Amino acid sequence: MVGSSRSGGPCAALIGVAALVLALASDAQAAPPVVILVDGSVPQYKESAAAIKERLGGATVVELRHAEDPVAHARKTSPKVIIAVGQKALAALVGRISDTPVVYATVLYPEKHGLVGPNITGVPMEIPVGVQLARLKSVFPRVTRIGLIYGRDSGALVEEARGAARRHGVTIVAKGVASSRDVGSAVEEIAERVDALWLLPDTKIINKDVFAYLLRTTLDQGIPLFGFLEGLTEAGALASIGPDYRDIGVRAAELAIQILEHPAKLPSKTFSNGSLSVNLKTAQRLGMEPAKAALKLVNKVFK
Repeated sequence: MVGSSRSGGPCAALIGVAALVLALASDAQAAPPVVILVDGSVPQYKESAAAIKERLGGATVVELRHAEDPVAHARKTSPKVIIAVGQKALAALVGRISDTPVVYATVLYPEKHGLVGPNITGVPMEIPVGVQLARLKSVFPRVTRIGLIYGRDSGALVEEARGAARRHGVTIVAKGVASSRDVGSAVEEIAERVDALWLLPDTKIINKDVFAYLLRTTLDQGIPLFGFLEGLTEAGALASIGPDYRDIGVRAAELAIQILEHPAKLPSKTFSNGSLSVNLKTAQRLGMEPAKAALKLVNKVFK
């Protein structure tokens, strides 16, 4: 019995150490270092969140609509990074989380809404106009004069577009309007001076009725119409560059990984290149069918 006790001492100790290691491993698996805060009722947000979780190999997901206090719930596991998917998720964190890095995804113009902070970085929903213009030109190189109808809130975007246009040999013909009621007269004024019309994501100017009018008018006059959502291309616009929700999620996950690897340095925000869609039926009607090589640059084709 004495011999058995002596041989059992180290064995018991090893078993204890093994149990501790397993417990720690179990805790690590139960509490990933990243928490995703998301409004799962929005399909686009769900797509971004799924891409984030896939890229990270796992993360705790907190649903805005299910938790009584989603921010407190997100903090329970003491995450190293919190990823906010969508504007509501980011708004919930701003002002309440200052000691944990926050990465946002699929948020449109966060700076305009005051959703900023020294611990916040991310991937906005918008695509830089220079990137959009370069991608459109790569598929439709004949376009050299692009019309822009814009509202008061989009003046900075127009100036950004002018700068990008100069680099690509394109002339921007811009016309500001006070409201959506002025769009018709603005189109009449610039139609003869442009070989394409490009819509900016300004919901105060571009609504369902305005888009329907612009689509009819541009098709009747043989003017290509470029939009900002895949659904506009499907409805008849020649092409659009809209958000690529999966790509936004992957890029947000990459930012989180950078933070985990280098906690002392918050990476700068980055942008998605968006998703380019083309309507081949409209292209055929306008006599602007893209070359086969150019179609390889397109993410979604409607026939």
